[in-house]
Amino acid sequence: MKTLTLCMSDAYGGLELYAQKCCEYFQQAQIAQVNVFRHGTPLAKHLGEKTPCHYLPHSTLPSFPLGNARKLAKIIDATQADILHIHWGKDLPLAVLAKQLSRRKPKLVYSRHMHITHYKKDIYHRWLYRQVDQLLAVTQALAKDAKRKLPMPDSAIKPFYLGVAAPSTERINKAEFFAQYNLDPAMFTALILGRIEKPKGQHLVLRALAQCLKNNLPFQVMIIGHAMDDAYLQQLKSQVTQEKLTPYVKFVDFYPQPQTIMPNFDALILATENETFGLVLVEAMRCGIAVIGSNAGGVQEIIDPESTGLLFTPGDANDLAAKITQLIQQPEKAEQLAQAGKEKADRLFSSEKHFTALIDIYKAQLA
Repeated sequence: MKTLTLCMSDAYGGLELYAQKCCEYFQQAQIAQVNVFRHGTPLAKHLGEKTPCHYLPHSTLPSFPLGNARKLAKIIDATQADILHIHWGKDLPLAVLAKQLSRRKPKLVYSRHMHITHYKKDIYHRWLYRQVDQLLAVTQALAKDAKRKLPMPDSAIKPFYLGVAAPSTERINKAEFFAQYNLDPAMFTALILGRIEKPKGQHLVLRALAQCLKNNLPFQVMIIGHAMDDAYLQQLKSQVTQEKLTPYVKFVDFYPQPQTIMPNFDALILATENETFGLVLVEAMRCGIAVIGSNAGGVQEIIDPESTGLLFTPGDANDLAAKITQLIQQPEKAEQLAQAGKEKADRLFSSEKHFTALIDIYKAQLA
């Protein structure tokens, strides 16, 4: 069995990181593979020297990328790929055309990471999705939505949670780390990890911080992530200045291997209004820290409220402040949530179990 991972996206978020993890796992497991990316993307840069890669140019006709499809079909046939696995919705036309043009006719597996915004049952989409052999939806809710909105048989749509690796035994010393960023090791400290853009809701956490300070319950926040929207980043920094939050907020553009520092924090907050899954929550849970997330989207399948974490009303900074207050005032509850969260994440969201199951899905397609 040989797998071909296709991801032409030039972003570097959860979707692309999952594609990267697939490639890295196949290499470690010595599963024959080939990867196809677009020149210059973060994925190409991170994996180009580590795994066998081919590159395609940017397509000027994304809905019917015939030129790239011919090139991809040649790669499929030359490498004798059995499975064509895609992760980015915009790659579906390319994958379908290449499958049609190839002699090999690989099985097409599509990991769906994003919400389905509208029904796709017109002639064009019926043709596209007829070529998808297995659609893997990252949550139960997304799988249910796919069965309603996509022109595919229910049997070809499967809910399939993403997995994360067990936390590394190599951990950054808390005292040294906090000293490096001028954080108070005695203060409750929350982590926000992800792209800096308005939908991620970093501004809500700053509002919650301001509310807690008014109630004489200070805590400190580290916001780690690449700014996808420079104007929004400047808005956040202005908010920090205006609300006099400077001593309590640290911005860090990027931190490699974040799981090595997660155990140093008291909680991780995901304030996205409607996250499709919430992989960073699972990473934090496996690291054994408490989590707070918006009561919407895939987060509802990760966090069992008051059991494995806390949920707050999406967009409501006051409710978020109330949830943070619970953890500050009840450290024993935070510890219980963290322990129960770790147990759930180890059971349901383990990358070891995930990739074993993914290989079984591939084999079933080829049986």
